[in-house]
Amino acid sequence: EDDTINYKDSIVTLDNYSSKKTEDVKKDLQSQAVEVVVLGTGNYITNQYPRKGVKVVKGTKVFLVTNNNDYVMPSIVGWSISDVSNFAKLSNIKLVYSGYGYVTSQSIDTGLTLTDDMILSVELEKNNNVVIEKPKIATEKIENKSIFTKIKKTEPKLCFLLFFLCWL
Repeated sequence: EDDTINYKDSIVTLDNYSSKKTEDVKKDLQSQAVEVVVLGTGNYITNQYPRKGVKVVKGTKVFLVTNNNDYVMPSIVGWSISDVSNFAKLSNIKLVYSGYGYVTSQSIDTGLTLTDDMILSVELEKNNNVVIEKPKIATEKIENKSIFTKIKKTEPKLCFLLFFLCWL
């Protein structure tokens, strides 16, 4: 199995989704391997995070806020604190967390309608047995910066570091 990909194939540049139909945007992003989190049950997008023009790696969560603010709590087990924080801000709820790593438990049950007075408490653990897809390995020069053209499967941390250093 060849674990290499073209760098450009792993990046998605976000558009401005404001005023577009929720289902159309959701399908478009999912077809580009972006993980979509929809807040509300409205038919149109009113806000998004990250914003237009931001480049994200496939698999990144993109939050879409709709024109109906009946936000429902999703299962956030396995999410990073960064993703949970973005969700909490967009949902207008308070966040309290302990630990580091990925979410292993959440205080608000999945499926509950959120209200502004709710506090979401999460516990995080570094190695919580959450299955996270292994990232592919970049294989080309990025913006004319010299990097290794191929990184072996045994060096994923180096790949991750090089990817983000070159991204800056």
